[in-house]
Amino acid sequence: MASRREKVARWESGRVIPELTAQFAIAHLHGVSQELVLTRQWPDWLYTATGHAALLAPWTAGEAARALTSVGQIPAPPPRQEFLIISGTSSAHEFISSWREVHDHPTPLPLLGSHFIGSEAIEAFQNRHEAIKRTYAQLGAGIARPLADADLATLALLCREARCDGRTAASLYAISGNAAAFCGWLAYEDGDQARAQSCYLAALRAAAAAHDRHLGSYAMILLAKHLNELADPDSAASMLDSARNVLNRAPYNPLLTAVLESSSADVHASLGQATLFDRCTDAAFTACSATPREHDLAFTEWVSMDQIAIMAGAGAATLGQAQRALEWLEPVLCPAGGTSRVPRRETAYHLAPTARAYLELGNFEAIAPCVEDMKIFLAHTPSYGAQRELSKLASALTDHSHIPDVQDYLNEADFLR
Repeated sequence: MASRREKVARWESGRVIPELTAQFAIAHLHGVSQELVLTRQWPDWLYTATGHAALLAPWTAGEAARALTSVGQIPAPPPRQEFLIISGTSSAHEFISSWREVHDHPTPLPLLGSHFIGSEAIEAFQNRHEAIKRTYAQLGAGIARPLADADLATLALLCREARCDGRTAASLYAISGNAAAFCGWLAYEDGDQARAQSCYLAALRAAAAAHDRHLGSYAMILLAKHLNELADPDSAASMLDSARNVLNRAPYNPLLTAVLESSSADVHASLGQATLFDRCTDAAFTACSATPREHDLAFTEWVSMDQIAIMAGAGAATLGQAQRALEWLEPVLCPAGGTSRVPRRETAYHLAPTARAYLELGNFEAIAPCVEDMKIFLAHTPSYGAQRELSKLASALTDHSHIPDVQDYLNEADFLR
């Protein structure tokens, strides 16, 4: 299809349409006939293939069930696909507009299937979901992903076939949306970017069916973070603006507000907007610091002042504010020795911007421990995000190879093995 990620990025931006041979190759991965590729324009046939023929389909419970069923039916082992479902600002803006409008016109939520479920079943699925998240924290995405995908497939089945009252139906769609969002994160960490987006899109539909603005905003934030991570900050910024608009019409939740502001700060850093970065970072710290933990939603248990700090540090490093970045990163990650205050994956991921800050300040000796800790983590727990950050660090060091100390380190480091 394409030998370089840059070529795929041009397809995703909407500036370039893949040549027909590349489209046939993509279609083959999805089990789509060449006839459909020839009769439907790009990217319409791809949306059909991935269960999102329409990003603009009605926001109903039935469409939510179909989206959940689509992402629940995956081959084993799943293909890892780097191309994206939402490609370019035009498709992103159309989708954002349709999503935002649904919250002004909620639809009924009847579930009239053959399998009766009650609150006990919902609680059992919530407990199972929490257990899978603990498995991820301990063993990584590769181990947790099959468990999470199987859980999502069962929830999708119930969304099609359950019989329950409206309140239980809303809870079922909400936990299904939360499960889909988590599957999206695991797919990202496992390097399967097309599935990650499909899961986030299904989560958005499930949240709409549940009439849950908090969950819908969170799923949109995750989709925005995903696009920003893969070099589309403009679309990410539009998605975060839309999430903010919907969240402003929901009961105030400080932790979710902190996630929104911190994610917005990260996008502003990617766009080189230092003033907006400062504003959103301050808002994130304010929201998080005022939060007693009883305000936790099912999907914000990971948010903490330490987490906001390292995200702010990463953004500052992106803006070239090295000393400021370290003021946020060092106390949490303890790169010079000691115990990090955040989970292992977050530590490994954020050691890369820490090392880039050291590089900018000329503290070359401090880079080696960061790299070694990242490599140790990746040797035991593969992570697309952490590996990508290590590659970016290697590129930054190569750009400074004219400095003798950096060249000596590159000669010895054996970076990506």
